[in-house]
Amino acid sequence: MRRRFKTRKKKKSIIKVIIYLFLIYCSFYFCFNFLIKISTKYIKETNKEIKLFNIGVNNLKLPEFNFLKPNNILSLSLNTMLENKSYKSGLNLIKDDEEVLNPIVYIYNSHQTEEYDSALNNAYNISYTVWAASYILKDYLKEYNIESIVEDNSISDYLRNNNLKYKDSYNASRVFINDKLSKYPSIKYIIDLHRDSSSKELTTAYIDNVTYAKILFVIGEDNPGFNNNYVLANNINQNINPSISKGIIKKGGIKVNGVYNQDLMSNAILIEVGGKDNNIEEVSNSLKIFSNAFYKVITNE
Repeated sequence: MRRRFKTRKKKKSIIKVIIYLFLIYCSFYFCFNFLIKISTKYIKETNKEIKLFNIGVNNLKLPEFNFLKPNNILSLSLNTMLENKSYKSGLNLIKDDEEVLNPIVYIYNSHQTEEYDSALNNAYNISYTVWAASYILKDYLKEYNIESIVEDNSISDYLRNNNLKYKDSYNASRVFINDKLSKYPSIKYIIDLHRDSSSKELTTAYIDNVTYAKILFVIGEDNPGFNNNYVLANNINQNINPSISKGIIKKGGIKVNGVYNQDLMSNAILIEVGGKDNNIEEVSNSLKIFSNAFYKVITNE
Protein backbone atom coordinates (compact mmCIF):
# COMPACT_ATOMS: atom_id res chain seq x y z
CA MET A 1 0.00 0.00 0.00
CA ARG A 2 2.79 2.40 0.85
CA ARG A 3 4.52 1.80 -2.47
CA ARG A 4 1.31 2.47 -4.43
CA PHE A 5 0.78 5.63 -2.45
CA LYS A 6 4.32 6.79 -3.20
CA THR A 7 3.89 5.98 -6.90
CA ARG A 8 0.66 7.97 -7.09
CA LYS A 9 2.25 10.85 -5.24
CA LYS A 10 5.21 10.81 -7.62
CA LYS A 11 2.89 10.85 -10.66
CA LYS A 12 0.97 13.79 -9.23
CA SER A 13 4.22 15.66 -8.65
CA ILE A 14 5.33 15.07 -12.24
CA ILE A 15 1.97 16.28 -13.56
CA LYS A 16 2.23 19.40 -11.40
CA VAL A 17 5.71 20.11 -12.71
CA ILE A 18 4.50 19.72 -16.30
CA ILE A 19 1.58 22.05 -15.65
CA TYR A 20 3.83 24.65 -14.02
CA LEU A 21 6.28 24.49 -16.89
CA PHE A 22 3.46 24.87 -19.39
CA LEU A 23 2.07 27.89 -17.53
CA ILE A 24 5.53 29.46 -17.35
CA TYR A 25 6.00 28.90 -21.09
CA CYS A 26 2.61 30.45 -21.89
CA SER A 27 3.31 33.42 -19.62
CA PHE A 28 6.68 34.02 -21.23
CA TYR A 29 5.29 33.63 -24.75
CA PHE A 30 2.40 36.07 -24.28
CA CYS A 31 4.51 38.57 -22.33
CA PHE A 32 7.18 38.45 -25.02
CA ASN A 33 4.60 39.01 -27.78
CA PHE A 34 3.02 41.87 -25.86
CA LEU A 35 6.34 43.62 -25.25
CA ILE A 36 7.40 43.31 -28.87
CA LYS A 37 4.05 44.66 -30.04
CA ILE A 38 4.38 47.65 -27.75
CA SER A 39 7.96 48.35 -28.77
CA THR A 40 7.18 47.99 -32.47
CA LYS A 41 4.17 50.28 -32.29
CA TYR A 42 5.36 53.04 -30.00
CA ILE A 43 9.15 53.14 -30.24
CA LYS A 44 10.12 54.66 -33.56
CA GLU A 45 13.61 55.82 -32.73
CA THR A 46 15.23 52.99 -30.78
CA ASN A 47 18.84 51.91 -30.40
CA LYS A 48 20.59 49.88 -33.07
CA GLU A 49 20.32 46.59 -31.23
CA ILE A 50 16.52 46.71 -30.93
CA LYS A 51 16.17 47.65 -34.58
CA LEU A 52 18.46 44.85 -35.63
CA PHE A 53 16.68 42.41 -33.34
CA ASN A 54 13.37 43.22 -35.03
CA ILE A 55 15.04 42.72 -38.39
CA GLY A 56 16.49 39.39 -37.33
CA VAL A 57 13.15 38.09 -36.07
CA ASN A 58 11.42 39.13 -39.29
CA ASN A 59 14.06 37.31 -41.25
CA LEU A 60 13.10 34.07 -39.49
CA LYS A 61 9.65 34.22 -41.14
CA LEU A 62 8.10 32.11 -38.37
CA PRO A 63 4.28 32.12 -38.02
CA GLU A 64 4.45 33.11 -34.34
CA PHE A 65 6.25 36.31 -35.33
CA ASN A 66 3.66 37.50 -37.84
CA PHE A 67 2.75 40.41 -35.57
CA LEU A 68 6.13 42.01 -36.30
CA LYS A 69 4.93 43.70 -39.44
CA PRO A 70 7.48 46.51 -39.81
CA ASN A 71 6.42 50.13 -40.04
CA ASN A 72 9.43 51.05 -42.12
CA ILE A 73 12.37 49.69 -44.00
CA LEU A 74 14.56 49.57 -40.89
CA SER A 75 12.57 46.54 -39.77
CA LEU A 76 13.09 44.53 -42.93
CA SER A 77 16.04 42.35 -43.89
CA LEU A 78 17.41 43.27 -47.29
CA ASN A 79 20.18 40.72 -47.70
CA THR A 80 19.17 39.63 -51.22
CA MET A 81 18.96 41.32 -54.58
CA LEU A 82 15.85 42.52 -56.39
CA GLU A 83 15.82 39.48 -58.67
CA ASN A 84 15.43 37.21 -55.68
CA LYS A 85 11.85 36.09 -54.99
CA SER A 86 12.30 36.40 -51.23
CA TYR A 87 13.26 40.05 -51.72
CA LYS A 88 10.04 40.69 -53.63
CA SER A 89 7.91 38.90 -51.06
CA GLY A 90 9.60 40.96 -48.38
CA LEU A 91 8.60 44.10 -50.25
CA ASN A 92 4.97 43.43 -49.39
CA LEU A 93 5.85 43.90 -45.73
CA ILE A 94 7.03 47.47 -46.16
CA LYS A 95 4.23 48.82 -48.29
CA ASP A 96 1.92 51.15 -46.40
CA ASP A 97 -1.38 49.82 -45.11
CA GLU A 98 -3.07 52.86 -46.60
CA GLU A 99 -2.21 54.21 -50.02
CA VAL A 100 -1.04 57.81 -50.13
CA LEU A 101 -3.69 59.57 -52.19
CA ASN A 102 -2.06 62.93 -52.85
CA PRO A 103 1.72 62.65 -52.52
CA ILE A 104 3.77 65.71 -53.37
CA VAL A 105 7.12 63.91 -53.45
CA TYR A 106 8.10 60.91 -55.55
CA ILE A 107 11.26 59.07 -54.46
CA TYR A 108 12.93 56.53 -56.71
CA ASN A 109 16.30 54.89 -57.38
CA SER A 110 17.58 54.59 -60.93
CA HIS A 111 20.34 52.36 -59.53
CA GLN A 112 18.12 50.45 -57.12
CA THR A 113 20.64 47.79 -56.07
CA GLU A 114 23.49 50.07 -54.96
CA GLU A 115 24.48 48.78 -51.53
CA TYR A 116 25.86 50.36 -48.37
CA ASP A 117 28.42 48.85 -46.01
CA SER A 118 26.98 45.94 -44.03
CA ALA A 119 29.72 45.57 -41.38
CA LEU A 120 27.37 47.04 -38.76
CA ASN A 121 24.86 44.28 -39.43
CA ASN A 122 27.11 41.30 -40.11
CA ALA A 123 25.85 39.42 -37.07
CA TYR A 124 22.39 39.44 -38.63
CA ASN A 125 23.43 38.80 -42.26
CA ILE A 126 21.75 42.04 -43.32
CA SER A 127 22.67 44.53 -46.01
CA TYR A 128 20.96 47.72 -47.11
CA THR A 129 20.53 49.37 -50.49
CA VAL A 130 19.65 52.89 -51.65
CA TRP A 131 16.12 51.56 -52.03
CA ALA A 132 16.08 51.06 -48.25
CA ALA A 133 17.32 54.63 -47.84
CA SER A 134 14.33 55.84 -49.87
CA TYR A 135 11.91 54.43 -47.33
CA ILE A 136 13.88 56.00 -44.50
CA LEU A 137 13.60 59.34 -46.30
CA LYS A 138 9.87 58.77 -46.73
CA ASP A 139 9.51 58.26 -42.96
CA TYR A 140 11.39 61.46 -42.14
CA LEU A 141 9.35 63.50 -44.62
CA LYS A 142 6.17 62.19 -43.05
CA GLU A 143 7.27 63.67 -39.72
CA TYR A 144 6.97 67.06 -41.44
CA ASN A 145 3.55 66.12 -42.87
CA ILE A 146 5.09 65.81 -46.33
CA GLU A 147 3.38 62.92 -48.10
CA SER A 148 5.59 60.92 -50.43
CA ILE A 149 5.69 57.63 -52.31
CA VAL A 150 8.61 55.35 -53.11
CA GLU A 151 8.95 53.48 -56.38
CA ASP A 152 8.51 49.81 -55.53
CA ASN A 153 8.80 48.34 -59.02
CA SER A 154 12.00 46.46 -59.80
CA ILE A 155 14.38 48.28 -62.14
CA SER A 156 16.30 45.01 -62.55
CA ASP A 157 13.17 43.22 -63.71
CA TYR A 158 12.39 45.94 -66.23
CA LEU A 159 15.91 45.84 -67.66
CA ARG A 160 15.89 42.06 -67.93
CA ASN A 161 12.39 41.81 -69.41
CA ASN A 162 13.22 44.39 -72.07
CA ASN A 163 16.72 43.09 -72.89
CA LEU A 164 18.35 46.25 -71.58
CA LYS A 165 21.70 46.73 -69.83
CA TYR A 166 22.54 48.35 -66.50
CA LYS A 167 23.60 51.50 -68.38
CA ASP A 168 19.96 51.84 -69.45
CA SER A 169 18.76 52.22 -65.86
CA TYR A 170 17.75 55.86 -66.38
CA ASN A 171 15.57 54.82 -69.32
CA ALA A 172 13.91 52.24 -67.08
CA SER A 173 13.29 54.65 -64.22
CA ARG A 174 11.93 57.17 -66.74
CA VAL A 175 9.09 54.76 -67.55
CA PHE A 176 8.16 54.51 -63.87
CA ILE A 177 8.43 58.28 -63.35
CA ASN A 178 5.99 58.99 -66.18
CA ASP A 179 3.64 56.37 -64.80
CA LYS A 180 3.63 57.94 -61.33
CA LEU A 181 3.29 61.50 -62.62
CA SER A 182 0.28 60.37 -64.62
CA LYS A 183 -1.25 58.52 -61.69
CA TYR A 184 -0.52 61.22 -59.10
CA PRO A 185 -0.90 64.74 -60.54
CA SER A 186 -0.30 66.06 -57.01
CA ILE A 187 3.44 65.27 -57.28
CA LYS A 188 5.54 68.45 -57.29
CA TYR A 189 9.01 67.09 -56.55
CA ILE A 190 10.92 64.03 -57.68
CA ILE A 191 14.08 62.74 -55.99
CA ASP A 192 16.43 60.14 -57.45
CA LEU A 193 18.43 58.74 -54.51
CA HIS A 194 21.88 57.20 -55.14
CA ARG A 195 25.08 56.55 -53.25
CA ASP A 196 28.64 57.46 -54.20
CA SER A 197 31.43 54.98 -54.93
CA SER A 198 34.13 57.08 -53.23
CA SER A 199 36.01 55.98 -50.09
CA LYS A 200 34.59 56.61 -46.63
CA GLU A 201 37.06 59.43 -45.92
CA LEU A 202 35.42 61.41 -48.72
CA THR A 203 31.80 60.52 -47.94
CA THR A 204 31.67 60.86 -44.15
CA ALA A 205 31.27 63.76 -41.73
CA TYR A 206 31.73 63.77 -37.93
CA ILE A 207 29.80 66.37 -35.94
CA ASP A 208 29.36 66.32 -32.14
CA ASN A 209 30.15 62.61 -31.90
CA VAL A 210 27.56 61.78 -34.57
CA THR A 211 28.59 60.28 -37.92
CA TYR A 212 26.90 61.39 -41.13
CA ALA A 213 26.99 60.21 -44.75
CA LYS A 214 27.76 63.25 -46.89
CA ILE A 215 25.16 64.46 -49.38
CA LEU A 216 25.98 65.40 -52.97
CA PHE A 217 23.53 67.02 -55.42
CA VAL A 218 23.82 66.16 -59.12
CA ILE A 219 21.99 68.35 -61.64
CA GLY A 220 21.92 67.66 -65.38
CA GLU A 221 22.71 70.67 -67.56
CA ASP A 222 21.34 69.22 -70.79
CA ASN A 223 17.64 69.72 -70.16
CA PRO A 224 15.24 72.69 -70.34
CA GLY A 225 14.48 72.55 -66.62
CA PHE A 226 18.11 72.92 -65.52
CA ASN A 227 17.72 76.36 -63.93
CA ASN A 228 14.69 75.44 -61.80
CA ASN A 229 16.25 72.16 -60.74
CA TYR A 230 19.49 73.88 -59.82
CA VAL A 231 17.67 76.53 -57.77
CA LEU A 232 15.84 73.83 -55.80
CA ALA A 233 19.05 71.89 -55.14
CA ASN A 234 20.90 75.06 -54.16
CA ASN A 235 18.18 76.17 -51.73
CA ILE A 236 18.13 72.78 -50.01
CA ASN A 237 21.92 72.66 -49.95
CA GLN A 238 22.12 76.05 -48.22
CA ASN A 239 20.04 74.65 -45.36
CA ILE A 240 22.39 71.69 -44.82
CA ASN A 241 25.45 71.85 -42.59
CA PRO A 242 28.46 72.52 -44.90
CA SER A 243 30.31 69.66 -43.21
CA ILE A 244 27.61 67.23 -44.35
CA SER A 245 27.13 68.62 -47.86
CA LYS A 246 29.50 67.89 -50.73
CA GLY A 247 27.83 70.63 -52.72
CA ILE A 248 26.28 70.54 -56.19
CA ILE A 249 27.74 69.04 -59.35
CA LYS A 250 26.47 70.16 -62.75
CA LYS A 251 26.87 67.54 -65.46
CA GLY A 252 26.45 67.87 -69.20
CA GLY A 253 28.12 67.51 -72.54
CA ILE A 254 29.59 64.59 -74.52
CA LYS A 255 29.73 61.15 -72.88
CA VAL A 256 27.68 62.39 -69.90
CA ASN A 257 24.02 61.74 -69.23
CA GLY A 258 23.34 65.42 -68.65
CA VAL A 259 19.59 64.88 -68.16
CA TYR A 260 19.00 62.27 -65.43
CA ASN A 261 15.25 62.44 -66.20
CA GLN A 262 15.21 65.95 -64.71
CA ASP A 263 13.56 67.21 -67.90
CA LEU A 264 10.32 65.59 -66.74
CA MET A 265 9.72 68.11 -63.94
CA SER A 266 11.00 71.53 -62.98
CA ASN A 267 11.57 70.38 -59.39
CA ALA A 268 13.69 67.29 -59.99
CA ILE A 269 16.94 66.50 -58.20
CA LEU A 270 19.40 63.64 -57.89
CA ILE A 271 21.15 63.15 -54.54
CA GLU A 272 23.99 60.84 -53.61
CA VAL A 273 23.80 60.02 -49.89
CA GLY A 274 27.05 58.60 -48.58
CA GLY A 275 29.13 55.99 -50.34
CA LYS A 276 29.78 52.27 -50.49
CA ASP A 277 31.59 52.35 -47.13
CA ASN A 278 28.88 54.18 -45.17
CA ASN A 279 26.42 52.21 -43.07
CA ILE A 280 22.67 52.65 -42.89
CA GLU A 281 22.78 54.50 -39.57
CA GLU A 282 25.03 57.19 -41.05
CA VAL A 283 22.73 57.42 -44.07
CA SER A 284 19.70 57.73 -41.80
CA ASN A 285 21.34 60.55 -39.83
CA SER A 286 21.92 62.51 -43.04
CA LEU A 287 18.45 61.90 -44.45
CA LYS A 288 17.03 63.38 -41.27
CA ILE A 289 19.04 66.55 -41.94
CA PHE A 290 18.02 66.55 -45.62
CA SER A 291 14.32 66.21 -44.71
CA ASN A 292 14.51 69.21 -42.42
CA ALA A 293 16.22 71.29 -45.11
CA PHE A 294 13.71 70.15 -47.75
CA TYR A 295 10.82 71.10 -45.46
CA LYS A 296 12.24 74.58 -44.87
CA VAL A 297 12.64 75.18 -48.59
CA ILE A 298 9.23 74.02 -49.81
CA THR A 299 7.32 75.78 -47.03
CA ASN A 300 8.98 79.07 -47.87
CA GLU A 301 8.14 78.89 -51.55
